Amino acid sequence: MEGGIIAAGLGSRFKEAGLDTPKPLLEVGGRPLLYWTLQQFKDAGITSIRIIFRKAICRQCTDFVEEAFPELELSFICKDTGSSSESFLTLLNSWDCSKRVLVTTVDSIYLPGMLKHFRQRAERCRKNSLFLGITSHVEDEKPLFVDLDSDFIITSMGRPHGTFVTTGAYLLEPGLAQGKDPKGYSALRILLKELVLSPGITAFGVDLGKVLDVDRPEDILSAERFIRAFT
Repeated sequence: MEGGIIAAGLGSRFKEAGLDTPKPLLEVGGRPLLYWTLQQFKDAGITSIRIIFRKAICRQCTDFVEEAFPELELSFICKDTGSSSESFLTLLNSWDCSKRVLVTTVDSIYLPGMLKHFRQRAERCRKNSLFLGITSHVEDEKPLFVDLDSDFIITSMGRPHGTFVTTGAYLLEPGLAQGKDPKGYSALRILLKELVLSPGITAFGVDLGKVLDVDRPEDILSAERFIRAFT
């Protein structure tokens, strides 16, 4: 299994607040966001990882990860994308269709061992399955709610309320998204809904416990408190 990290966002809200550090390198709990994400992959036993960065920050970010994690097999895509869905599909299209990949956004902070739990849950299931990390901790401005049956199979997405929301962690075979235009979706949630409802694909939700997304400057303080609770 290989790993992927979406780290190609503009980070506009942080820039507007006067924070010039590239978002993947923003420090939370004394470490950059990239550190926490890569440590989760390392703990999950996933050592081959591909990361997509914007061109303007690519060199700075790659220098950091290569120095901080010399034991990992890292590769990079330096590309300006118009949306998270374009970044996601660009990553997926760079792998062999038969692999299984675990992709997460760089701004999600998980409890220790959660990506390992995510991987182990997925390894017990058949091919042509899509796994979405979910949480009952809802802080997102625009949460994407999912409905589940008793086997945690996702039955619908996008209702205005519910118990679980998606977290920004996805595990699938790249071939499930083969042929989809990276520029054909305005948002990742639109692509996810299409995949979940596709014939032949079974989509599962995997509860990853409390997850915090660092989307805004005010999220940093909450993330600091969250990290202190487990370090």
